[in-house]
Amino acid sequence: LAQNQVTMITISEDQGSDTFKYRAAIDTVSGKKVYMVLPQVENFLLKLDLAQREMGKSPAEFAPVKYANSSE
Repeated sequence: LAQNQVTMITISEDQGSDTFKYRAAIDTVSGKKVYMVLPQVENFLLKLDLAQREMGKSPAEFAPVKYANSSE
């Protein structure tokens, strides 16, 4: 986020995990994907919002977040 490398964050259900229900696939400018398991989607979104505001970004500059029906 700090280096403006995130192009999209896709949140989906993690079908392969009994422990974590969701995961985030983070697309970067270079085309690389980074994955994170999420114990709570709401907490992740709150921290994402807070981090971007602390960096001085306006909501129009926030990394886009979308929801998918299932994980890749």
